[in-house]
Amino acid sequence: MHHKTINSEFFHLFNLKIDKEMLEVGLFQLFVCLGQNLVKLSLIFHMYQNLNYEIWQIFAFYFLFQLGFVLTNPFVGYLIQKVGLKHGISSRGFGNIVFYVFLPFFLQADFYQSMLLLIPIFLLQGVLKNMSNISYDIFLAHHLNKKNKGEVVAWLQIAMMFAAIVAPVAGAVITKFFGFNIVIYVGILFMVISSVILYLTPDEKFPMHYTPKKLISDVFYKTPKSLFLAEWGRVFFETILWVLWPIFLILVLKDVLSMGILIGASSFFAMILAYLVGKRIDTGKTSPANILKWGAWRSTGLNFFRAIWFEPVSLSIIDALSQVNDQTIQIPYNTEVYKWTHEKDTFERAHIRRILSEVFFTISLLVFVIAFMCFPHSPCWLFVLIFSVGAFSLSLTAQISKVTDMVEKTKIKTAKVLLKVD
Repeated sequence: MHHKTINSEFFHLFNLKIDKEMLEVGLFQLFVCLGQNLVKLSLIFHMYQNLNYEIWQIFAFYFLFQLGFVLTNPFVGYLIQKVGLKHGISSRGFGNIVFYVFLPFFLQADFYQSMLLLIPIFLLQGVLKNMSNISYDIFLAHHLNKKNKGEVVAWLQIAMMFAAIVAPVAGAVITKFFGFNIVIYVGILFMVISSVILYLTPDEKFPMHYTPKKLISDVFYKTPKSLFLAEWGRVFFETILWVLWPIFLILVLKDVLSMGILIGASSFFAMILAYLVGKRIDTGKTSPANILKWGAWRSTGLNFFRAIWFEPVSLSIIDALSQVNDQTIQIPYNTEVYKWTHEKDTFERAHIRRILSEVFFTISLLVFVIAFMCFPHSPCWLFVLIFSVGAFSLSLTAQISKVTDMVEKTKIKTAKVLLKVD
């Protein structure tokens, strides 16, 4: 049963070409990303500067964090069908609230004791954020229409990019002048807002016609190999930007405020391009696959130079260019993925895509843990090597076009069969 939402009177203020439910999800994305990006940079800086963690220990923290996602992912389908899609999406905010409340108490200078205390929190976080991520993919696959799917993806991307502009700078300022714990409290405030936005809205519940056993079997036997390659190329590089790039900036800039300003400025230019790329996709003049292919090759070159220039001004320019160009990869990539997800078995395909993503994030982090554990005193050449490999891995994202080519061929075959029947 649908009920009038408490914030329904405010929707007339937004004159966007997206429906009410997409707007609710967009607002959720904005606030949850503000909270996450506020803490993200400061957390890595806190572990390295205040707790004196070695680089491999920082990666080990994120590896254990990510392991919670892998272990719980196949089993959250039942929970999603019980709570509904939008309420499932809102669980990310609740998961972050729990995580951030306990983090200042459990994350201490004693690395091994801290990790033991945090493992239960990592598992709970894995359940709630898996629910959110899978629900989000299913929601988008169902709500993106053919006319403006690129533009809608772009608006959602812009919401996240806006958070990427404001939050790192704000988080860096708060960390520098008030301390890490205050950043956590402000982040929790944004998480509460994000969760309330979706939790208090009406929702629909859908049955999921697959079991965890069938899901895992279909990952291996019914998933296109091209999707494996594309996701690995995307995820390996995103892992570099998620953890390795902030560590690299700490070593080069040595100041959290400089880091926040550099990342925020780069994100500003990327936000503008995100909308333009989405509009271009919707015109139909250039295929998403073609935009993605050339964006991937440009990014390969830019991120190779990221690895070999250590001067702050040069880093700022390269990061800005890279983030701007990344929008020519992310938006068409997501558009193509949702095309495959929407074709059939939407729930299971969205779940499969997330399993691949979480497994590849975990493998990437494990590789970094081993690399920096084996070579703790030679990070310079190791950074160059990893950035170079990550740059070339981006070319694999173009493999997603083979997945959507299969979708189009299936449609053509189906149409021919229907014509014969008629």
